[in-house]
Amino acid sequence: MKLGRRNPLTAGQQWICLQKNPICDGEGLRRPGGFAWRYRTSPSPLSREYDIRIDFQQGRSPGVFVDSPDLNDLSAGRRLPHVYSQSPVRLCLYFPDYEEWQPW
Repeated sequence: MKLGRRNPLTAGQQWICLQKNPICDGEGLRRPGGFAWRYRTSPSPLSREYDIRIDFQQGRSPGVFVDSPDLNDLSAGRRLPHVYSQSPVRLCLYFPDYEEWQPW
């Protein structure tokens, strides 16, 4: 272990953090070494609500998906910017190659 580096949180520890966090109040399904977490959120009080899914597998960066509303329908045929995939819509929230997301 390098000096100054934290041990990554396990999938179980990440799960507990999500359960205790009121910002992402939701429910999920655990599986060996990972989980899927679903919750509803809104970027602001005046914005529409979005159904979000976080897919996490130990040792990998999490996938964050918008399950509804269908962003492709809302974009009226325009290509969605700043996403890893168009369908399903996987949000780009960090650059994995630059280690912007840390598992702790």
